[in-house]
Amino acid sequence: MAEIHTLRARTTELEQRVESTVAAHNVATEHINRLTTRLEASEAALEDLANPSRRNNLRIRGLPEQADEGPLAATVPTILLPNLPEIPDERWLIDRAHRSLP
Repeated sequence: MAEIHTLRARTTELEQRVESTVAAHNVATEHINRLTTRLEASEAALEDLANPSRRNNLRIRGLPEQADEGPLAATVPTILLPNLPEIPDERWLIDRAHRSLP
């Protein structure tokens, strides 16, 4: 009978430890999620700040809104190629393309 009480006490203690560990894990997970969100926002802000300072930028005004149908990097050459036929296709290199505020 004493063994049963001892096992019950040990089981209760283990359950409390598990509950405590799960609670600590949940707190850590929430904190990691908040930090991940902040990191992603910081990276996006840094990218927005860095883009204008890149060399060889080309700003196209009046880009039609229907260009959103596909990747912008694939749309830009279709707009520029007819206007710049002297540039061979293999020389076209678009590192990134994005919409920006005027």
